[in-house]
Amino acid sequence: MKENGDIIKPDYVTQAFTKIARKLGFENFTFHGLRHSFATNLYLGGVDLNTLKELLGHSCLNTTAEVYTHLPREKVIEIGKEYISMIMKSIKKDEIKNKKITYINSNQLPGKILK
Repeated sequence: MKENGDIIKPDYVTQAFTKIARKLGFENFTFHGLRHSFATNLYLGGVDLNTLKELLGHSCLNTTAEVYTHLPREKVIEIGKEYISMIMKSIKKDEIKNKKITYINSNQLPGKILK
């Protein structure tokens, strides 16, 4: 309830947050964006997706994975480099030299890329 006794409407906090953020110079910073930041930071800190799903109250793991865990561009590049490195290590040098690579079976690659 507000100080005057009025009931707080569901979007009151969101609107108040946006107003304060704009006054502080954050034009595109939303209250809901904090939820995404929370999820992404926990994920980058090593919290697994199932735990995040529970913390966020999602019924579907895909929602957590695809909508709430935003990887920074640097992390995507890092993962890409690690993946390419693993592929190159799994290919025999003579296959590269003789250009006889036709298909790389994913089960030839070692473990997980991410923790």
